[in-house]
Amino acid sequence: MACPCDACDENAPFQNPIALYTGPEWSFCKSSSTFVQPNGLVTYYLPSVLAPKPLFEVTSAQSVSQNGGLYRLKEFHFHLSSEHTLNDQTFPCESHFVNKTDDGHFCVLSFFFELGDVSDPMITSALSHVPFPVPDLNEHFAFPGSFTGNQFQKTIQWLISTHVRKISPNDLNELKLRQFAQSARRLQPRNLRMVVLNQ
Repeated sequence: MACPCDACDENAPFQNPIALYTGPEWSFCKSSSTFVQPNGLVTYYLPSVLAPKPLFEVTSAQSVSQNGGLYRLKEFHFHLSSEHTLNDQTFPCESHFVNKTDDGHFCVLSFFFELGDVSDPMITSALSHVPFPVPDLNEHFAFPGSFTGNQFQKTIQWLISTHVRKISPNDLNELKLRQFAQSARRLQPRNLRMVVLNQ
């Protein structure tokens, strides 16, 4: 099936975002995770309102290991609303942590946010420009896909946590007011790719 998005390269069939499901009605492979969390704190530059896309450029040398590859955290950003869905639910916010190897391979860690009284420390730290640790993924999906803002033809690795975090209405509005978040790309076909649920 060809990707319905005109901007896509049809020779790269694994496009993102996609719909994700945890229930028995959906066919996926379960396994134990080989993912190793980054060490230390994330330090970064605040996004510039003049930049084409609002992202937080990381200044510390964070690294993660995924399937034997060493990735360094390059930047993170937020999407309003979520790009991926979980069990047919769309969330008001989704964060992406973009990691890259020295030879040009990418791995993106992603977290969903639902509305709550108190925001997750990731949100409050980003708004206050305070260093913070990348949260544990815990249970998460792993699958190949594409970037969602550009370079649609490039295949990258996605790791998406099933644990939904919190963002307060005030902080959600603050992300919008400060233009710290990007828009969301519409859902793409799964196209028979293998989706692994690491537990």
